[in-house]
Amino acid sequence: MKAPRSPFWTVALLIAGASACTQPTVPGDENPPLVDLGDPVAGELAFQEECASCHASRDGFDLAHFGYSDTTILRRAVGHVDTATALDIVAHIRSLGVTREGPDLRIFQPGGNLLGGDLEFATGLFGSDDWPDTLSTAGLMALHPRDVPVAVPFPLWSDEQSNRDWLPDAPFPDALLDFGEGEARARLDEYRRTRSIQDLITALQTLVASDREADNPEAPCVELLDRLEPAACFDARRWVSSFGAQFMLRHNLNASVHNTLHDVWWDIGHVARRTVLSDGFEGEIPDALENWITWMYAGWAFEPERHASFYLAAGLARAEMPRHATFHVLRAQVARMEGSVAPYLDAANVPRYGHEPWVPAGLSFAYRHLLERLAAGDRPEGDLAQARAEVESAYDLAEPLVTPAEADALRALRDDILAQL
Repeated sequence: MKAPRSPFWTVALLIAGASACTQPTVPGDENPPLVDLGDPVAGELAFQEECASCHASRDGFDLAHFGYSDTTILRRAVGHVDTATALDIVAHIRSLGVTREGPDLRIFQPGGNLLGGDLEFATGLFGSDDWPDTLSTAGLMALHPRDVPVAVPFPLWSDEQSNRDWLPDAPFPDALLDFGEGEARARLDEYRRTRSIQDLITALQTLVASDREADNPEAPCVELLDRLEPAACFDARRWVSSFGAQFMLRHNLNASVHNTLHDVWWDIGHVARRTVLSDGFEGEIPDALENWITWMYAGWAFEPERHASFYLAAGLARAEMPRHATFHVLRAQVARMEGSVAPYLDAANVPRYGHEPWVPAGLSFAYRHLLERLAAGDRPEGDLAQARAEVESAYDLAEPLVTPAEADALRALRDDILAQL
């Protein structure tokens, strides 16, 4: 009679089998659970000591929420701890009692559905490949970017094969947490003590400020190009983004929380954009164009009144998504605050970055929206000359793209706006 095998024999086989895996696996798709082989109390302590620096929740909430299999967690853990401790970590994650989603979930994906391309976006939104002539400001306002399905893939939580995910490849740097008498670390610790939204926002604000602090020689996101460290900046901002996103997931939030939280998502896209457009940074952030449009779209979808539209529209145009660019520009325009010159800049971005066949109807919409603002007494504060210049530029850019009759109609709208400015 053979002696019974130790549970660690099973574990060894599972590790061997899992070591060839490259992606997190779907819950329940592979091996028997390992939860009974570890101590959850010891696992909690081990997770905080060995894993929490990258998993910003500090308690493993994300691993539980996205339902990673026991063997996936074990495989990742044994790169940092021994097998017994890894089993404790597995037991801890399973003890959290968190509602489990699949690891293939793209959180906050607009409309909960990823489309196949630019044309599918148009036909799904409008029923045809046309910007509707009858669409009103109120009608466009009703199409919230969080709800309109797009062909922009929002990140997976963890993707071991790419950087197009929420989970950073490195912890948030101690040099940023400890700078300035450790204010960022103190605010982070205070949030972890209270878990309040007020302390979350304060922590986010100090973390955001720390990555671009010009007085800190270790800050990777300083605006000056000779100080910028794109890869380190990209990871630091992903860490902060995952930190804020987990608050939303814990509380089942899918609406705007605070501009500080969502602007970090935009800022990830911004550093990726800079590596695309600035000499000397090529390749420092893999999939830079995709990260540019993904993260900027995510940030904008939750705060559609913020950010100059040329940033994201230029990326969408580069990615051959000009219909998305047109929607972004015009949906941003109608969301602008009163007294802003931004809606006038948005108008010029329709022919600059938008889908060429949509320019006549798209710019007509933009001009009519500006007339609505003026009729309501909403005039741009500050540089009226810039507002006039943008109105004229919009027409000049569109004129070669439209028929003579369309140009006449746009010219009449342009002249009406200029007469009222």
